[in-house]
Amino acid sequence: MKFSYAIDATSYHENMQDIGDEIMQKVLNERASYDPKGYTSADVARALNEERLSINGLKALLSEAGGEYTEQMAQVAKAKTRQFFGNSIELFTPLYISNYCDSNCVYCGFSARNKIARLRLKDAQIATELENIAKTGLKDVLILTGESTKKSDLTYIGEACKQASKLFSNVGVEIYPLNSDEYAYLHECGVDYVVVFQETYDTEIYAQKHLGGTKRVFSYRFNAQERALMGGMRSVGCSPAWTC
Repeated sequence: MKFSYAIDATSYHENMQDIGDEIMQKVLNERASYDPKGYTSADVARALNEERLSINGLKALLSEAGGEYTEQMAQVAKAKTRQFFGNSIELFTPLYISNYCDSNCVYCGFSARNKIARLRLKDAQIATELENIAKTGLKDVLILTGESTKKSDLTYIGEACKQASKLFSNVGVEIYPLNSDEYAYLHECGVDYVVVFQETYDTEIYAQKHLGGTKRVFSYRFNAQERALMGGMRSVGCSPAWTC
């Protein structure tokens, strides 16, 4: 099967909520204009002294000149971490309740094109897993699925989250992106936070790595965290799983 690697950032599928692309375009423009050779040691030193790191300061730290300041960055990061969080370590347990997936991503073992054993846990099985995790004393659990709205529908995920909220003080989901009203439903089911990985912010490379399925729509995935916040989520996580 042949795929077109061109991607239209506005090509939403039916039923995908479009909240505009202002934030996405700002990020993409910042990325496109970034020159890692365009910063000096003075720029890096100035960034390290910023009370609240600016976008330009972050660019300086990530620049070639920043390579000489790795230890200083580590010390500043350590101080900031202790300032806001103290000497604490947060642990969570990821629980996959389904590995069915409708997307074709070249790097993922769950990809729809891969012939692997597929499983969707039943409610009783989910309850058993959650109870066993809770017995360890951990208070944070992350519910995960593959990207299949048919095999892991919203109600199914919601019921799992309801069970989890009875046993854990912090419940997160790492599933396919949703609309804001769907995130609101999961929030009502006890979900506190949402994690969505973007993989890469280069739209051309993104299209080459995501060959089919809803995950191919770069813009819809990019705005998932914003929609989650619109749905009432307490926090969101965003990060590339690998960089290009």
